[in-house]
Amino acid sequence: MRKSSSGNGVRVSAAALVVAFASAVALVALSPRTSRAQECLLQFREQTSGAAVTDGASLCQTASGKLCTFNLQVCVNTEGCTPVNLKHKNIRASGHCGPVGKVHAKGNGTSSVCGGFAGVKVRLKKHGKKAGKCVIHAKAGTDKDTITLNCQPTSSPCPTPSTTTTTTITHPTTTSGPPPANSLAFTNTAGTTSCGSAGFGTAPAAPFTGELDSDTACSTKINDLGRGCLYIGGGNAKAIPPGQVPSGATSFFNISGSNLVASNGTGALTCTKGSGPSKNCLNNDALPACTSDADCAGYTAACHGVANCLFGPPLEFPNPLLSALSTCVLNVIDTDASGTGDPSTGSSTVTLPLASEVYVTGNQGSPCPHCVSSLCTYGASSGGACNTNSSSLTSHDCPPERGGGAFQAPLSVTLQPLTTGTTTLTSASGNFCPSQKTAGAFALGTAQCIKTVGSPAGDLTDGQPHSAIIAAAFCIPTTTNSTIDGVADLPGPGLTSLPGMAQVR
Repeated sequence: MRKSSSGNGVRVSAAALVVAFASAVALVALSPRTSRAQECLLQFREQTSGAAVTDGASLCQTASGKLCTFNLQVCVNTEGCTPVNLKHKNIRASGHCGPVGKVHAKGNGTSSVCGGFAGVKVRLKKHGKKAGKCVIHAKAGTDKDTITLNCQPTSSPCPTPSTTTTTTITHPTTTSGPPPANSLAFTNTAGTTSCGSAGFGTAPAAPFTGELDSDTACSTKINDLGRGCLYIGGGNAKAIPPGQVPSGATSFFNISGSNLVASNGTGALTCTKGSGPSKNCLNNDALPACTSDADCAGYTAACHGVANCLFGPPLEFPNPLLSALSTCVLNVIDTDASGTGDPSTGSSTVTLPLASEVYVTGNQGSPCPHCVSSLCTYGASSGGACNTNSSSLTSHDCPPERGGGAFQAPLSVTLQPLTTGTTTLTSASGNFCPSQKTAGAFALGTAQCIKTVGSPAGDLTDGQPHSAIIAAAFCIPTTTNSTIDGVADLPGPGLTSLPGMAQVR
């Protein structure tokens, strides 16, 4: 028999939390059983934006004098990748730029390692009158990345955001307005640096905000669970590694007595109201209006309520086993969010229904388009103007391409409660959820207790930001697809926790 209990809880990072969960379901739906050369063992990064540079991408600078300098680094065994033992091999970039050899990283077994940033110089041609170009590459294990560096003269500068927009996106406006009066805002912050590997072959890193126990009293710990992470599946959930939720998302709830009510926020990226009533096709870059799936070339569930509020940044799910199934997830609030809270203690509980739009991009290095130097790197708005506060550099200004079979589904998930209190799921048989197929949780078959521990923000009536943690242990139902359920071991439990800053405004 399943028993669930929850304490009082904080609130609004429901946003990031639900985002995480729905995305995890999306990842589950696309996880393969076969293996293939990984494309995440090596990654170039550019210093100005801090962004990872996608394999095959081009970078551009306008020259200063007759020279451009690109500050680059190499990282190996990057996060989300199944690591390989690189021993102490020196992974060095090569090419005909100068001095590209300084861009290198020294392997440290299976650890994730980045070298220092180094300046790679590309010179203009024809005495500074003609563009210069250089191609560089590096290889780690089975992964070889190649990028092109372009240096443009001042007479023909690099494209600017105002001249390169290619597609008009009809999702809701992201223009910011003033913060709503008498509202609760929550901005999620970074959690642990590592959530651990699939099956806990590698343990998560501190800080922790949850654990698995081998008894229903929740007193005999068998594994810690990382803060800011998402874990899914039963005792045989060994294929999908836990994921981290990107920091930087803010959500608002209006305060009405002891109730938290869906808010208009400061715009589409911070509000918490539901979608519709009009509908559009999610499988088309132009998002045309529709009344049924027949208007969307017959794609199942493609005709869906127009998004009014977007929940957190687009989430990336690289697939280390089969890069072609790497996915990008856009999270939309499906119906109005709601909850209860106590500003004097900073505790609250939130319910948030979500529709999670899943797109297969097949881009292992950048499953979602990134916003780099205020430009979208690819996708439906490739080269278009953008901005982002996300630690992942993803932006709703930069959606993936929606057509050509990329669209999969809007997954419906409701999380409740999301709380600043303690939540436990217990089962002497290890079957925490209805119709659960394999006893246990998150690849540990002996688990009888799943516990998360949130943290109230304290007295918020001073109008200042206070740190808090919102957490949830919950059940994930069947996806109705036996292959998907088998990979993720669903139906089964899920758990997540999010640190953040709460503030009454």
